[in-house]
Amino acid sequence: MKATVFYFILFSFFVVSGYAQQQASFDTIKPLEEVVVTSTKTANSLSNIAVPFAIISKSTITQAGTLRLKDILQEQAGIFITNGFGAGIQMQGLNPDYTLILLNGEPLVGRTAGVLDANRINISNIKKIEIVKGPSSSLYGSEAMAGVINIITNDINKKETSFGVRYGFGNPDKGWVFPTQSSAFKNIDLNFSISRKFKNTSIQFSSNAYYIDGVSFRPYTTKRIPQPIWRLSQLLQLHHQFNDKLTFQCTFRNGYDYIKQDFEVTNNGSISKTTGREANLDYNFNPSIGYQIRQHIKNTTKLYATIYDGSQKLYFNDAKDSSYIDIFKQHFYRIENQTDFQLGNNRLSVGGGYSIDEAKSTRYDYVENTKRNRILYGYLQTEWLYKKKWIVIAGVRYDYNSLFAAALSPKLAVRYNASKKIAFTASIGRGFKAPDFRQLYLNFTNNAAGGYSVFGAIDAINIINQMQVLGQISEIKADFSKLTALTPEFSTGINMGANMQLHKNISTTINVFRNDINGLIDARHVATKTNGAQIYSYINIKKRIHKVVSYLLTGN
Repeated sequence: MKATVFYFILFSFFVVSGYAQQQASFDTIKPLEEVVVTSTKTANSLSNIAVPFAIISKSTITQAGTLRLKDILQEQAGIFITNGFGAGIQMQGLNPDYTLILLNGEPLVGRTAGVLDANRINISNIKKIEIVKGPSSSLYGSEAMAGVINIITNDINKKETSFGVRYGFGNPDKGWVFPTQSSAFKNIDLNFSISRKFKNTSIQFSSNAYYIDGVSFRPYTTKRIPQPIWRLSQLLQLHHQFNDKLTFQCTFRNGYDYIKQDFEVTNNGSISKTTGREANLDYNFNPSIGYQIRQHIKNTTKLYATIYDGSQKLYFNDAKDSSYIDIFKQHFYRIENQTDFQLGNNRLSVGGGYSIDEAKSTRYDYVENTKRNRILYGYLQTEWLYKKKWIVIAGVRYDYNSLFAAALSPKLAVRYNASKKIAFTASIGRGFKAPDFRQLYLNFTNNAAGGYSVFGAIDAINIINQMQVLGQISEIKADFSKLTALTPEFSTGINMGANMQLHKNISTTINVFRNDINGLIDARHVATKTNGAQIYSYINIKKRIHKVVSYLLTGN
Protein backbone atom coordinates (compact mmCIF):
# COMPACT_ATOMS: atom_id res chain seq x y z
CA MET A 1 0.00 0.00 0.00
CA LYS A 2 2.87 2.35 0.88
CA ALA A 3 4.49 1.67 -2.48
CA THR A 4 1.24 2.47 -4.28
CA VAL A 5 0.91 5.80 -2.46
CA PHE A 6 4.54 6.61 -3.27
CA TYR A 7 3.98 5.96 -7.00
CA PHE A 8 0.82 8.05 -7.01
CA ILE A 9 2.60 11.01 -5.37
CA LEU A 10 5.37 10.85 -7.98
CA PHE A 11 2.81 10.63 -10.75
CA SER A 12 0.85 13.64 -9.45
CA PHE A 13 4.02 15.70 -9.13
CA PHE A 14 5.03 15.20 -12.73
CA VAL A 15 1.53 15.88 -14.06
CA VAL A 16 1.43 19.23 -12.23
CA SER A 17 5.02 20.23 -12.98
CA GLY A 18 4.55 19.29 -16.64
CA TYR A 19 1.78 21.88 -17.02
CA ALA A 20 3.70 24.49 -15.06
CA GLN A 21 6.64 24.53 -17.49
CA GLN A 22 6.50 25.97 -21.00
CA GLN A 23 9.58 24.71 -22.82
CA ALA A 24 9.88 23.33 -26.37
CA SER A 25 6.91 21.27 -27.49
CA PHE A 26 7.12 17.58 -28.47
CA ASP A 27 5.99 18.70 -31.90
CA THR A 28 9.17 20.74 -32.37
CA ILE A 29 11.47 17.75 -31.91
CA LYS A 30 12.82 16.41 -35.13
CA PRO A 31 11.91 12.71 -35.10
CA LEU A 32 14.53 10.08 -35.70
CA GLU A 33 14.31 7.39 -38.33
CA GLU A 34 11.79 5.37 -36.33
CA VAL A 35 8.48 6.44 -34.83
CA VAL A 36 7.10 4.03 -32.23
CA VAL A 37 3.74 3.69 -30.49
CA THR A 38 3.84 0.67 -28.17
CA SER A 39 5.69 2.18 -25.20
CA THR A 40 3.27 5.11 -24.72
CA LYS A 41 0.24 4.32 -26.96
CA THR A 42 1.08 7.53 -28.84
CA ALA A 43 3.43 8.20 -31.76
CA ASN A 44 6.88 9.01 -30.41
CA SER A 45 10.38 9.28 -31.81
CA LEU A 46 12.85 6.69 -30.58
CA SER A 47 14.91 9.35 -28.79
CA ASN A 48 11.94 10.02 -26.47
CA ILE A 49 11.56 6.43 -25.24
CA ALA A 50 12.44 6.04 -21.57
CA VAL A 51 11.89 2.30 -21.13
CA PRO A 52 13.85 -0.70 -22.47
CA PHE A 53 12.75 -0.83 -26.09
CA ALA A 54 13.71 -2.59 -29.31
CA ILE A 55 12.54 -2.45 -32.92
CA ILE A 56 12.80 -5.20 -35.50
CA SER A 57 12.57 -3.37 -38.80
CA LYS A 58 11.20 -4.57 -42.12
CA SER A 59 14.71 -4.69 -43.57
CA THR A 60 15.92 -6.86 -40.69
CA ILE A 61 13.03 -9.28 -41.20
CA THR A 62 13.70 -9.45 -44.95
CA GLN A 63 17.44 -9.96 -44.54
CA ALA A 64 16.93 -12.70 -41.98
CA GLY A 65 14.78 -14.65 -44.44
CA THR A 66 12.51 -15.87 -41.66
CA LEU A 67 8.93 -17.03 -42.16
CA ARG A 68 7.27 -17.14 -38.73
CA LEU A 69 7.29 -14.84 -35.71
CA LYS A 70 9.21 -17.40 -33.68
CA ASP A 71 12.10 -17.41 -36.16
CA ILE A 72 12.79 -13.67 -35.96
CA LEU A 73 12.24 -13.33 -32.20
CA GLN A 74 14.66 -16.10 -31.27
CA GLU A 75 17.45 -13.99 -32.79
CA GLN A 76 16.76 -11.06 -30.43
CA ALA A 77 18.81 -10.44 -27.30
CA GLY A 78 16.91 -10.97 -24.06
CA ILE A 79 14.16 -13.08 -25.67
CA PHE A 80 14.05 -16.84 -25.27
CA ILE A 81 11.78 -19.30 -27.08
CA THR A 82 10.28 -22.15 -25.06
CA ASN A 83 9.18 -25.35 -26.81
CA GLY A 84 6.45 -26.81 -24.61
CA PHE A 85 2.95 -26.49 -26.12
CA GLY A 86 4.21 -24.40 -29.04
CA ALA A 87 6.82 -21.67 -29.35
CA GLY A 88 6.37 -19.51 -26.26
CA ILE A 89 8.04 -16.11 -25.83
CA GLN A 90 9.94 -15.61 -22.60
CA MET A 91 11.27 -12.19 -21.51
CA GLN A 92 13.04 -10.92 -18.40
CA GLY A 93 13.18 -14.38 -16.84
CA LEU A 94 9.39 -14.82 -16.82
CA ASN A 95 7.38 -17.56 -18.51
CA PRO A 96 5.41 -16.93 -21.75
CA ASP A 97 2.23 -16.36 -19.68
CA TYR A 98 3.59 -12.93 -18.75
CA THR A 99 4.38 -11.64 -22.25
CA LEU A 100 1.53 -9.83 -24.00
CA ILE A 101 1.40 -10.34 -27.80
CA LEU A 102 -0.35 -7.63 -29.81
CA LEU A 103 -1.28 -7.30 -33.47
CA ASN A 104 -1.56 -3.61 -34.38
CA GLY A 105 -2.01 -2.84 -30.69
CA GLU A 106 -4.69 -5.45 -29.99
CA PRO A 107 -4.17 -8.71 -28.04
CA LEU A 108 -4.04 -12.13 -29.66
CA VAL A 109 -5.76 -14.93 -27.73
CA GLY A 110 -5.77 -18.71 -27.78
CA ARG A 111 -3.10 -19.90 -25.36
CA THR A 112 -2.34 -23.53 -24.56
CA ALA A 113 -1.03 -23.99 -21.01
CA GLY A 114 -0.36 -20.24 -20.98
CA VAL A 115 1.60 -20.31 -24.26
CA LEU A 116 0.57 -18.37 -27.34
CA ASP A 117 2.34 -20.26 -30.14
CA ALA A 118 4.52 -17.80 -32.08
CA ASN A 119 4.47 -20.22 -35.02
CA ARG A 120 0.86 -19.19 -35.66
CA ILE A 121 1.91 -15.75 -36.93
CA ASN A 122 3.50 -15.26 -40.33
CA ILE A 123 5.68 -12.19 -40.93
CA SER A 124 5.33 -11.74 -44.69
CA ASN A 125 3.16 -8.63 -44.28
CA ILE A 126 4.81 -7.08 -41.23
CA LYS A 127 6.21 -3.55 -41.28
CA LYS A 128 8.04 -3.86 -37.96
CA ILE A 129 7.91 -5.42 -34.51
CA GLU A 130 8.11 -3.23 -31.41
CA ILE A 131 9.27 -4.77 -28.13
CA VAL A 132 8.86 -3.18 -24.69
CA LYS A 133 10.63 -4.98 -21.86
CA GLY A 134 9.49 -4.74 -18.27
CA PRO A 135 6.07 -4.32 -16.59
CA SER A 136 3.65 -2.49 -18.90
CA SER A 137 0.38 -2.94 -17.01
CA SER A 138 0.03 0.84 -16.61
CA LEU A 139 -1.09 0.87 -20.25
CA TYR A 140 -2.03 -2.70 -21.17
CA GLY A 141 -3.32 -4.32 -17.98
CA SER A 142 -2.92 -8.01 -17.23
CA GLU A 143 -0.41 -10.33 -18.97
CA ALA A 144 2.10 -7.50 -19.53
CA MET A 145 4.31 -8.18 -16.50
CA ALA A 146 7.32 -9.28 -18.56
CA GLY A 147 6.69 -6.91 -21.45
CA VAL A 148 4.83 -6.34 -24.69
CA ILE A 149 5.47 -7.42 -28.28
CA ASN A 150 3.49 -5.44 -30.84
CA ILE A 151 3.36 -6.72 -34.44
CA ILE A 152 2.63 -3.86 -36.82
CA THR A 153 1.50 -4.64 -40.36
CA ASN A 154 2.46 -2.82 -43.57
CA ASP A 155 1.17 0.63 -44.49
CA ILE A 156 -1.69 0.65 -46.96
CA ASN A 157 -1.33 4.12 -48.47
CA LYS A 158 0.59 3.11 -51.59
CA LYS A 159 -0.01 1.03 -54.69
CA GLU A 160 1.83 -2.25 -54.45
CA THR A 161 1.54 -5.87 -55.57
CA SER A 162 3.85 -8.64 -54.46
CA PHE A 163 4.04 -12.42 -54.72
CA GLY A 164 6.58 -14.80 -53.22
CA VAL A 165 7.31 -18.53 -53.22
CA ARG A 166 9.79 -20.43 -51.06
CA TYR A 167 10.57 -24.16 -51.07
CA GLY A 168 13.02 -26.10 -48.93
CA PHE A 169 13.81 -29.65 -47.90
CA GLY A 170 16.20 -31.51 -45.60
CA ASN A 171 16.47 -33.78 -42.58
CA PRO A 172 17.63 -32.58 -39.14
CA ASP A 173 19.23 -35.95 -38.34
CA LYS A 174 20.56 -37.26 -41.65
CA GLY A 175 21.62 -33.98 -43.25
CA TRP A 176 21.32 -33.87 -47.05
CA VAL A 177 18.43 -35.75 -48.62
CA PHE A 178 16.65 -35.65 -51.99
CA PRO A 179 13.14 -34.14 -51.93
CA THR A 180 11.70 -37.41 -53.29
CA GLN A 181 12.99 -39.46 -50.37
CA SER A 182 10.50 -40.48 -47.69
CA SER A 183 12.85 -39.16 -44.99
CA ALA A 184 12.87 -35.66 -46.46
CA PHE A 185 11.27 -32.86 -44.43
CA LYS A 186 9.66 -30.34 -46.79
CA ASN A 187 8.78 -26.68 -46.35
CA ILE A 188 6.66 -24.51 -48.69
CA ASP A 189 5.70 -20.85 -48.18
CA LEU A 190 3.42 -18.84 -50.50
CA ASN A 191 2.47 -15.22 -49.93
CA PHE A 192 0.54 -12.64 -51.89
CA SER A 193 -0.17 -8.98 -51.15
CA ILE A 194 -1.94 -6.19 -53.01
CA SER A 195 -2.73 -2.62 -51.94
CA ARG A 196 -4.59 0.10 -53.81
CA LYS A 197 -5.71 3.65 -53.14
CA PHE A 198 -8.92 5.17 -54.50
CA LYS A 199 -9.18 8.88 -53.72
CA ASN A 200 -9.63 8.95 -49.93
CA THR A 201 -9.80 5.18 -49.47
CA SER A 202 -6.89 2.75 -49.16
CA ILE A 203 -7.30 -1.04 -49.22
CA GLN A 204 -4.80 -3.81 -48.69
CA PHE A 205 -5.21 -7.58 -48.85
CA SER A 206 -2.56 -10.17 -48.08
CA SER A 207 -2.58 -13.94 -47.86
CA ASN A 208 -0.07 -16.51 -46.72
CA ALA A 209 -0.06 -20.30 -47.11
CA TYR A 210 2.53 -22.35 -45.26
CA TYR A 211 3.32 -26.06 -45.17
CA ILE A 212 6.04 -27.85 -43.25
CA ASP A 213 6.87 -31.40 -42.29
CA GLY A 214 7.23 -30.53 -38.63
CA VAL A 215 7.94 -32.68 -35.62
CA SER A 216 5.88 -32.98 -32.46
CA PHE A 217 6.26 -29.98 -30.18
CA ARG A 218 4.35 -31.61 -27.31
CA PRO A 219 6.27 -32.53 -24.14
CA TYR A 220 7.48 -36.10 -23.48
CA THR A 221 7.78 -36.96 -27.18
CA THR A 222 10.22 -39.86 -27.71
CA LYS A 223 10.29 -40.14 -31.50
CA ARG A 224 10.82 -37.57 -34.26
CA ILE A 225 8.86 -38.30 -37.42
CA PRO A 226 7.36 -36.00 -40.07
CA GLN A 227 4.09 -34.45 -38.94
CA PRO A 228 2.60 -32.19 -41.63
CA ILE A 229 1.50 -28.73 -40.53
CA TRP A 230 -0.68 -26.49 -42.73
CA ARG A 231 -1.13 -22.82 -41.88
CA LEU A 232 -3.25 -20.30 -43.77
CA SER A 233 -3.84 -16.63 -42.93
CA GLN A 234 -5.45 -13.60 -44.58
CA LEU A 235 -5.36 -9.94 -43.66
CA LEU A 236 -7.65 -7.21 -45.00
CA GLN A 237 -7.10 -3.54 -44.08
CA LEU A 238 -9.20 -0.52 -44.96
CA HIS A 239 -8.48 3.16 -44.36
CA HIS A 240 -10.82 6.02 -45.28
CA GLN A 241 -10.22 9.76 -44.79
CA PHE A 242 -13.60 11.50 -44.55
CA ASN A 243 -12.05 14.94 -44.12
CA ASP A 244 -9.12 16.66 -42.40
CA LYS A 245 -10.47 15.73 -38.99
CA LEU A 246 -12.24 12.39 -39.31
CA THR A 247 -10.67 9.05 -40.29
CA PHE A 248 -11.90 5.47 -40.24
CA GLN A 249 -9.85 2.32 -40.43
CA CYS A 250 -10.64 -1.33 -40.08
CA THR A 251 -8.60 -4.53 -39.94
CA PHE A 252 -9.84 -8.06 -40.42
CA ARG A 253 -7.59 -11.10 -40.01
CA ASN A 254 -8.16 -14.80 -39.90
CA GLY A 255 -5.79 -17.69 -39.39
CA TYR A 256 -6.13 -21.45 -39.68
CA ASP A 257 -3.73 -24.17 -38.52
CA TYR A 258 -4.00 -27.90 -39.14
CA ILE A 259 -1.44 -30.16 -37.49
CA LYS A 260 -1.32 -33.89 -38.13
CA GLN A 261 -0.19 -35.70 -35.00
CA ASP A 262 1.56 -39.07 -34.98
CA PHE A 263 3.84 -39.55 -32.00
CA GLU A 264 4.84 -41.59 -28.99
CA VAL A 265 4.83 -40.33 -25.41
CA THR A 266 6.29 -41.90 -22.30
CA ASN A 267 5.33 -41.55 -18.66
CA ASN A 268 6.51 -43.70 -15.73
CA GLY A 269 8.18 -46.10 -18.13
CA SER A 270 5.13 -46.81 -20.30
CA ILE A 271 4.95 -45.76 -23.96
CA SER A 272 1.72 -44.84 -25.73
CA LYS A 273 1.42 -44.52 -29.52
CA THR A 274 -0.98 -41.82 -30.60
CA THR A 275 -2.34 -40.49 -33.90
CA GLY A 276 -4.73 -37.66 -34.62
CA ARG A 277 -4.86 -33.99 -35.54
CA GLU A 278 -5.03 -30.51 -34.08
CA ALA A 279 -6.93 -27.63 -35.73
CA ASN A 280 -7.00 -23.98 -34.69
CA LEU A 281 -9.07 -21.18 -36.19
CA ASP A 282 -9.02 -17.54 -35.15
CA TYR A 283 -10.63 -14.29 -36.35
CA ASN A 284 -9.71 -10.71 -35.44
CA PHE A 285 -11.90 -7.70 -36.25
CA ASN A 286 -10.73 -4.18 -35.33
CA PRO A 287 -12.56 -1.01 -36.56
CA SER A 288 -11.56 2.40 -35.19
CA ILE A 289 -12.47 6.07 -35.67
CA GLY A 290 -10.08 8.97 -35.13
CA TYR A 291 -11.30 12.51 -34.73
CA GLN A 292 -9.15 15.65 -34.44
CA ILE A 293 -11.31 17.69 -32.08
CA ARG A 294 -8.96 20.66 -32.08
CA GLN A 295 -5.41 21.28 -33.21
CA HIS A 296 -3.98 19.79 -30.03
CA ILE A 297 -6.76 17.38 -29.08
CA LYS A 298 -7.36 14.04 -30.78
CA ASN A 299 -9.84 11.32 -29.86
CA THR A 300 -9.69 7.67 -30.95
CA THR A 301 -12.39 5.07 -30.40
CA LYS A 302 -11.63 1.41 -31.06
CA LEU A 303 -13.71 -1.73 -31.16
CA TYR A 304 -12.06 -5.12 -31.08
CA ALA A 305 -13.40 -8.66 -31.32
CA THR A 306 -11.42 -11.86 -31.58
CA ILE A 307 -12.60 -15.45 -31.69
CA TYR A 308 -10.39 -18.49 -31.22
CA ASP A 309 -11.61 -22.04 -31.82
CA GLY A 310 -9.11 -24.84 -31.16
CA SER A 311 -9.63 -28.58 -31.09
CA GLN A 312 -7.52 -31.71 -30.80
CA LYS A 313 -8.57 -35.28 -31.58
CA LEU A 314 -6.28 -38.19 -30.69
CA TYR A 315 -6.61 -41.94 -31.06
CA PHE A 316 -4.57 -44.42 -29.02
CA ASN A 317 -3.23 -47.21 -31.22
CA ASP A 318 -2.78 -49.71 -28.38
CA ALA A 319 -6.37 -49.36 -27.15
CA LYS A 320 -9.14 -50.02 -29.66
CA ASP A 321 -12.08 -47.65 -29.83
CA SER A 322 -10.31 -45.20 -27.46
CA SER A 323 -10.02 -41.52 -28.28
CA TYR A 324 -9.34 -38.14 -26.73
CA ILE A 325 -11.11 -34.94 -27.80
CA ASP A 326 -9.98 -31.55 -26.54
CA ILE A 327 -11.96 -28.39 -27.39
CA PHE A 328 -11.04 -24.85 -26.38
CA LYS A 329 -12.96 -21.76 -27.47
CA GLN A 330 -12.22 -18.20 -26.44
CA HIS A 331 -14.02 -14.96 -27.31
CA PHE A 332 -12.65 -11.54 -26.42
CA TYR A 333 -14.52 -8.25 -27.01
CA ARG A 334 -13.40 -4.75 -26.14
CA ILE A 335 -14.33 -1.12 -26.64
CA GLU A 336 -11.73 1.52 -25.81
CA ASN A 337 -11.52 5.29 -26.07
CA GLN A 338 -8.37 7.41 -25.82
CA THR A 339 -8.03 11.19 -25.92
CA ASP A 340 -4.63 12.82 -26.44
CA PHE A 341 -3.90 16.40 -25.41
CA GLN A 342 -0.83 18.29 -26.66
CA LEU A 343 -0.31 21.22 -24.28
CA GLY A 344 3.02 22.98 -24.78
CA ASN A 345 5.77 20.65 -23.72
CA ASN A 346 3.35 18.21 -22.11
CA ARG A 347 1.41 15.41 -23.74
CA LEU A 348 -1.45 13.91 -21.80
CA SER A 349 -3.32 10.73 -22.73
CA VAL A 350 -6.55 9.75 -21.00
CA GLY A 351 -8.25 6.48 -21.86
CA GLY A 352 -10.56 3.77 -20.68
CA GLY A 353 -12.52 0.81 -21.84
CA TYR A 354 -14.59 -2.24 -21.15
CA SER A 355 -13.83 -5.80 -22.19
CA ILE A 356 -15.44 -9.21 -21.95
CA ASP A 357 -13.32 -12.36 -21.94
CA GLU A 358 -15.14 -15.68 -22.40
CA ALA A 359 -13.87 -19.24 -22.63
CA LYS A 360 -15.26 -22.74 -22.64
CA SER A 361 -13.44 -26.02 -22.92
CA THR A 362 -13.64 -29.76 -22.42
CA ARG A 363 -10.76 -29.22 -20.01
CA TYR A 364 -13.12 -27.38 -17.68
CA ASP A 365 -16.18 -28.92 -16.07
CA TYR A 366 -18.05 -29.24 -19.38
CA VAL A 367 -17.76 -27.55 -22.74
CA GLU A 368 -21.18 -25.88 -22.71
CA ASN A 369 -20.42 -23.95 -19.53
CA THR A 370 -19.02 -20.51 -20.45
CA LYS A 371 -16.49 -18.95 -18.11
CA ARG A 372 -16.60 -15.17 -18.22
CA ASN A 373 -14.59 -12.25 -16.86
CA ARG A 374 -15.59 -8.60 -17.33
CA ILE A 375 -12.95 -5.90 -17.07
CA LEU A 376 -13.54 -2.17 -16.65
CA TYR A 377 -10.42 -0.03 -16.79
CA GLY A 378 -9.11 3.50 -17.09
CA TYR A 379 -5.62 4.90 -17.55
CA LEU A 380 -3.82 8.23 -17.50
CA GLN A 381 -0.36 9.03 -18.83
CA THR A 382 1.68 12.18 -19.15
CA GLU A 383 4.87 12.78 -21.14
CA TRP A 384 6.94 15.82 -20.22
CA LEU A 385 9.94 17.21 -22.13
CA TYR A 386 12.38 19.53 -20.38
CA LYS A 387 15.10 21.41 -22.35
CA LYS A 388 15.18 18.66 -25.00
CA LYS A 389 17.34 16.53 -22.70
CA TRP A 390 14.97 15.21 -20.04
CA ILE A 391 11.93 13.12 -20.90
CA VAL A 392 9.70 12.07 -18.02
CA ILE A 393 6.81 9.68 -18.51
CA ALA A 394 4.39 8.92 -15.68
CA GLY A 395 1.23 6.88 -15.86
CA VAL A 396 -1.28 4.87 -13.89
CA ARG A 397 -4.02 2.38 -14.77
CA TYR A 398 -6.91 1.02 -12.74
CA ASP A 399 -8.45 -2.37 -13.60
CA TYR A 400 -11.61 -3.76 -12.11
CA ASN A 401 -12.12 -7.49 -12.80
CA SER A 402 -15.47 -9.11 -12.08
CA LEU A 403 -13.65 -12.25 -10.85
CA PHE A 404 -10.98 -10.56 -8.70
CA ALA A 405 -10.12 -7.52 -6.66
CA ALA A 406 -9.14 -4.32 -8.45
CA ALA A 407 -5.54 -3.64 -9.49
CA LEU A 408 -3.69 -0.32 -9.60
CA SER A 409 -0.65 -0.19 -11.92
CA PRO A 410 1.53 2.96 -11.75
CA LYS A 411 4.73 3.59 -13.72
CA LEU A 412 7.44 6.24 -13.86
CA ALA A 413 10.17 6.43 -16.53
CA VAL A 414 12.94 8.97 -17.11
CA ARG A 415 15.32 9.46 -20.02
CA TYR A 416 18.32 11.81 -20.08
CA ASN A 417 19.91 12.57 -23.45
CA ALA A 418 23.42 13.52 -22.30
CA SER A 419 24.48 14.12 -25.92
CA LYS A 420 23.53 13.09 -29.42
CA LYS A 421 25.35 9.80 -28.86
CA ILE A 422 24.73 8.95 -25.21
CA ALA A 423 21.44 8.54 -23.32
CA PHE A 424 20.54 7.11 -19.93
CA THR A 425 17.18 5.63 -18.93
CA ALA A 426 15.55 4.53 -15.70
CA SER A 427 12.06 3.28 -14.94
CA ILE A 428 10.03 1.74 -12.15
CA GLY A 429 6.59 0.26 -12.57
CA ARG A 430 4.06 -2.14 -11.20
CA GLY A 431 2.63 -4.98 -13.25
CA PHE A 432 -0.06 -7.51 -12.52
CA LYS A 433 -1.48 -10.70 -13.96
CA ALA A 434 -4.93 -11.94 -13.05
CA PRO A 435 -5.44 -15.71 -12.72
CA ASP A 436 -6.55 -17.09 -16.07
CA PHE A 437 -9.38 -19.51 -16.77
CA ARG A 438 -6.99 -22.46 -16.89
CA GLN A 439 -5.64 -21.78 -13.40
CA LEU A 440 -9.16 -21.42 -12.01
CA TYR A 441 -11.29 -24.02 -13.77
CA LEU A 442 -9.03 -26.66 -15.36
CA ASN A 443 -10.21 -30.26 -14.89
CA PHE A 444 -7.87 -32.26 -17.08
CA THR A 445 -6.52 -35.80 -17.06
CA ASN A 446 -3.94 -36.75 -19.69
CA ASN A 447 -4.43 -40.42 -20.45
CA ALA A 448 -1.89 -40.19 -23.27
CA ALA A 449 0.89 -39.44 -20.78
CA GLY A 450 0.26 -41.77 -17.86
CA GLY A 451 -2.98 -40.32 -16.51
CA TYR A 452 -1.69 -37.30 -14.58
CA SER A 453 -4.34 -34.69 -13.67
CA VAL A 454 -4.40 -30.91 -13.30
CA PHE A 455 -7.24 -29.24 -11.43
CA GLY A 456 -7.99 -25.51 -11.24
CA ALA A 457 -7.78 -23.85 -7.85
CA ILE A 458 -11.54 -23.31 -7.52
CA ASP A 459 -12.49 -27.03 -7.54
CA ALA A 460 -9.22 -28.82 -6.65
CA ILE A 461 -9.93 -29.35 -2.94
CA ASN A 462 -13.42 -30.77 -3.51
CA ILE A 463 -12.31 -33.06 -6.35
CA ILE A 464 -9.33 -34.47 -4.43
CA ASN A 465 -11.40 -34.97 -1.26
CA GLN A 466 -14.01 -36.90 -3.28
CA MET A 467 -11.28 -39.05 -4.84
CA GLN A 468 -9.86 -39.75 -1.39
CA VAL A 469 -13.25 -40.93 -0.12
CA LEU A 470 -13.41 -43.30 -3.12
CA GLY A 471 -9.97 -44.68 -2.29
CA GLN A 472 -8.30 -43.23 -5.40
CA ILE A 473 -5.63 -41.19 -3.54
CA SER A 474 -2.48 -42.77 -2.12
CA GLU A 475 -0.69 -39.64 -0.89
CA ILE A 476 -1.51 -36.04 -0.01
CA LYS A 477 1.41 -33.63 -0.55
CA ALA A 478 2.34 -30.70 1.69
CA ASP A 479 1.24 -28.12 -0.91
CA PHE A 480 -2.34 -29.44 -0.69
CA SER A 481 -2.78 -27.42 2.51
CA LYS A 482 -1.86 -24.24 0.58
CA LEU A 483 -4.77 -24.55 -1.86
CA THR A 484 -7.01 -21.51 -1.55
CA ALA A 485 -8.67 -18.86 -3.73
CA LEU A 486 -6.08 -17.45 -6.14
CA THR A 487 -5.22 -13.76 -6.09
CA PRO A 488 -3.59 -11.71 -8.89
CA GLU A 489 0.19 -11.72 -9.19
CA PHE A 490 1.97 -8.40 -8.76
CA SER A 491 5.46 -7.37 -9.77
CA THR A 492 7.59 -4.30 -9.19
CA GLY A 493 10.07 -3.86 -12.02
CA ILE A 494 13.10 -1.57 -11.95
CA ASN A 495 15.12 -0.92 -15.12
CA MET A 496 18.28 1.13 -15.61
CA GLY A 497 20.12 1.40 -18.90
CA ALA A 498 22.45 3.30 -21.19
CA ASN A 499 22.41 3.71 -24.98
CA MET A 500 25.59 4.69 -26.83
CA GLN A 501 26.12 5.41 -30.51
CA LEU A 502 29.68 4.17 -31.02
CA HIS A 503 29.71 4.80 -34.76
CA LYS A 504 27.35 5.90 -37.49
CA ASN A 505 26.11 2.32 -37.93
CA ILE A 506 27.06 0.79 -34.57
CA SER A 507 25.25 1.25 -31.26
CA THR A 508 25.32 -0.51 -27.92
CA THR A 509 22.79 -0.88 -25.12
CA ILE A 510 23.38 -1.94 -21.53
CA ASN A 511 20.37 -2.70 -19.35
CA VAL A 512 19.98 -3.86 -15.75
CA PHE A 513 16.61 -4.88 -14.39
CA ARG A 514 15.12 -6.36 -11.26
CA ASN A 515 11.65 -7.89 -10.91
CA ASP A 516 10.16 -8.48 -7.46
CA ILE A 517 7.13 -10.74 -7.85
CA ASN A 518 4.57 -11.27 -5.12
CA GLY A 519 1.95 -14.00 -5.16
CA LEU A 520 3.37 -15.83 -8.18
CA ILE A 521 0.92 -18.51 -9.37
CA ASP A 522 2.67 -21.84 -9.75
CA ALA A 523 1.57 -25.40 -10.54
CA ARG A 524 2.40 -27.75 -7.66
CA HIS A 525 2.17 -31.49 -7.05
CA VAL A 526 -0.57 -31.68 -4.42
CA ALA A 527 -1.54 -35.36 -4.42
CA THR A 528 -0.77 -38.79 -5.93
CA LYS A 529 -3.27 -41.33 -7.25
CA THR A 530 -3.19 -44.99 -6.27
CA ASN A 531 -1.90 -45.83 -9.78
CA GLY A 532 1.11 -43.54 -9.26
CA ALA A 533 -0.15 -40.69 -11.45
CA GLN A 534 0.36 -37.17 -10.11
CA ILE A 535 -2.28 -34.55 -9.38
CA TYR A 536 -1.35 -30.88 -9.81
CA SER A 537 -3.07 -27.62 -8.95
CA TYR A 538 -2.22 -23.91 -8.67
CA ILE A 539 -1.22 -21.89 -5.62
CA ASN A 540 0.13 -18.40 -4.88
CA ILE A 541 3.71 -18.65 -3.64
CA LYS A 542 6.03 -16.20 -1.91
CA LYS A 543 8.12 -13.45 -3.48
CA ARG A 544 10.52 -14.19 -6.30
CA ILE A 545 13.25 -11.87 -7.50
CA HIS A 546 14.81 -11.79 -10.97
CA LYS A 547 17.99 -9.82 -11.60
CA VAL A 548 19.49 -9.61 -15.07
CA VAL A 549 22.17 -7.58 -16.81
CA SER A 550 21.90 -7.52 -20.59
CA TYR A 551 24.31 -6.14 -23.16
CA LEU A 552 23.46 -5.62 -26.81
CA LEU A 553 25.71 -4.45 -29.65
CA THR A 554 23.96 -3.64 -32.92
CA GLY A 555 25.12 -2.45 -36.31
CA ASN A 556 23.99 -2.16 -39.89
